[in-house]
Amino acid sequence: MDDIYNNLDFTSFPTSLNPKSIDEKYLPDFKGREHMDYLLNPKITEDEIVMDGELWFYKFKLLENREGDLYLCFWDKAKQGTYDVRKPMVIRKYGNDYVAIALNPTPLNGECERYVQ
Repeated sequence: MDDIYNNLDFTSFPTSLNPKSIDEKYLPDFKGREHMDYLLNPKITEDEIVMDGELWFYKFKLLENREGDLYLCFWDKAKQGTYDVRKPMVIRKYGNDYVAIALNPTPLNGECERYVQ
């Protein structure tokens, strides 16, 4: 999960981080950005990455590894307002980068509600 945190190209899937990024492509790229320090201090376990800030909450939960395709649930939630998106996706590593290759894959459709909490 450390490798995913450091090398996941978050521009390869829709997320609330995309409008906040200028030159950022990976979560650690937000170093030095005001009010985004929570992205730099994630809680990483064997199967989760959790970034909990004052205004936003992000979580990646690993569900399966199928021959190098990693099935994740992603939770993107505003703590003020109603933005609350939970979506399954498949990521794959190309070189050093992990990129999303599928959103809402059929085998996981609806599974994120159960796992992401």
